[in-house]
Amino acid sequence: MKVGIALKDYSFQVPEDALKLFRDRGYEIVYNDTGHWLKGEELADFLADLDAVIGGLELYNKDTVYKAGRLKIVARYGVGMDTMDLPYLKEKGIRVGTIVNHVEVAEFTLALILGMLKNVPGYDRKVKAGGWGLEKARTLKEMTVGIIGFGKIGQDVADRLAPFGCGLLASDPVTSAEKAAEHGAKLVDMDTLLKESDIVTVHCPAIPSTYHMIDAAAIAKMKDGAYLVNTSRGSVMDEAAFAAALASGKLAAGAADVYEKEPLPAGSPLRSIDSVILTPHAAAQTLEAYYSCGMICAQSIVNVLEGGEPLYPVI
Repeated sequence: MKVGIALKDYSFQVPEDALKLFRDRGYEIVYNDTGHWLKGEELADFLADLDAVIGGLELYNKDTVYKAGRLKIVARYGVGMDTMDLPYLKEKGIRVGTIVNHVEVAEFTLALILGMLKNVPGYDRKVKAGGWGLEKARTLKEMTVGIIGFGKIGQDVADRLAPFGCGLLASDPVTSAEKAAEHGAKLVDMDTLLKESDIVTVHCPAIPSTYHMIDAAAIAKMKDGAYLVNTSRGSVMDEAAFAAALASGKLAAGAADVYEKEPLPAGSPLRSIDSVILTPHAAAQTLEAYYSCGMICAQSIVNVLEGGEPLYPVI
């Protein structure tokens, strides 16, 4: 059996214990040593004679999987499925497994919210430049946080916010009021959430119905001086509208970990706005997550190659 690791940062993302699972079974391991995400024909050639692959943000579709006659599973090192043509993979009999990283993303979201409210980046810039003095800051307890998307990550965000004593609203078409209440939140429609929240944090998948969900019209419904965070997928946010709202002061501050094009283009207006915190799609990246995610991917591959199921099956 031959297992590929397509991750460009595999050296620290896939632990030795995961590789040992493969070696103990005599599997050959093939690495992506290019230093970049594989695309197009380059990925097609990489997958051509693999039985399994640990995949990241590269695209798995008709243009890249057509040569992979032996491929039995793509173990996705992440939770977003927007890079996967699931109907095509299912048609080819290729299983897809995912991982669990909701704790890490929820913690990171909380860090961004507190960083915005307490103006941590502004203080950092000021002191490093030799300055001193106070900046505007807010008290989370006195605010209402609206959580758009109330799956595992949204629920974990609510659980971590609850001890601060802030109000919690949730909006999700597939979540019940009872489920929201279990996590201390009130389920409302999207318009109500936008109008009543001081802070809006987005945790939606990238699907056609969520494309540019947060656009100029949605931001216009928010309170003047509200705060907006996106740690879900870049396509959910209209970046031009986001940047314009920050520049005009409609939004007091914002934070983004994901973008429509990654890395964030050099010419993006977001890069020149001090009131936004920008991070490089890093919310799920911790030493603990590297280990657990790598082990989940490896065990899912072993399970499928030995006739079983991925630990967290998608198809």
